[in-house]
Amino acid sequence: MPFFVLAAIGLAGCANREEPIRSYTVSSLKHRTMGAMLRQNDAAWFFKLTGPIKSVNEISKNFDDFLASVKFAKPSDPPDWKLPEHWVQEPGDTMRFATLKIDSVNPPLEVSVTKLPLAATSGDWTDYQLMNVNRWRKQLQLPPLEPKELVAQTKPLEVPGLLGTVVDFVGTPGPTPKKGSMGPMMGGAMGPMMGGADGMDGHPPMGPAAATPPARPAADLPFTYDLPADWKSVPSRQFVLASFEAQDGDKKVLITISSAGGDLLQNINRWRGQVQLAPTTAEQLKQDLQELPVGTEKGQYIRLVGAEKSLFGVVLQTAEATWFFKLLGDGGLAERERPRFEAFVTSVKFNEGAR
Repeated sequence: MPFFVLAAIGLAGCANREEPIRSYTVSSLKHRTMGAMLRQNDAAWFFKLTGPIKSVNEISKNFDDFLASVKFAKPSDPPDWKLPEHWVQEPGDTMRFATLKIDSVNPPLEVSVTKLPLAATSGDWTDYQLMNVNRWRKQLQLPPLEPKELVAQTKPLEVPGLLGTVVDFVGTPGPTPKKGSMGPMMGGAMGPMMGGADGMDGHPPMGPAAATPPARPAADLPFTYDLPADWKSVPSRQFVLASFEAQDGDKKVLITISSAGGDLLQNINRWRGQVQLAPTTAEQLKQDLQELPVGTEKGQYIRLVGAEKSLFGVVLQTAEATWFFKLLGDGGLAERERPRFEAFVTSVKFNEGAR
């Protein structure tokens, strides 16, 4: 194995941990994820490359060189870097700071660059790293690491004045989600958050949009609900379990239900960006959240009112998953539909064992 892989990226046995045979309908093609996390004050920068192992292997040294070039002129500045040959930087969006396209391999690859707030749960950097490393491992159907394994399975990334970590592991991509169903997390899919479905880590899939799947039959969902009379079921995006629409003339609001992972503050700040509001802090979020029942459970409810659009969202964290109920659209219509949205969320009842 090339020295640069061992020196810069923490294999440390990740690629050698054999996965049990699983009865999924997936490609047997192995994928490789190379990634890095950098802490900058109360935020973290994520750099992620993932794809078929042959293609990633061809440019792994380029990725190492790219990481080595990352620097920050000032502690509060965004990063700067030197692009390897044949890499093209494209502008970011509400989810990504930048996307680095690599067309010199087949299939073409990309590096996602994302900035996210640190976890509001504890602010502990080790916990934060572990959460995101395990999220990336889950995308390749690798078992989660225990806290004591983190140091052995990662390597430090040396950027002056900042804490950094790099990872490198090989696995099998998870199953392609059935149409209308949720899939494994993301960054890549949003990933970290960061994609993109609610609850993802900020790394939504880039490139051509996938075909819109049909609406999922209510009988196939892991919960029941009382649907308002004039809400209609509509096709769901990938990773979204159910979608509904309310309309008044040319004004619309979309109501979605999804389930994934991710930190509460990260997801709320992503929601705030969708209605053009600035990020909030963990302290302010505690004041803004209200309690709203989700069946027999207690959800955390937030109202986000922007200049043109509003978003009302409920986050329900259970032992097995985090559920997201969201209404987003025209501000006036959203406010009109708010009482019915609240009643709809309250009416949700999970099937036994589905939470």
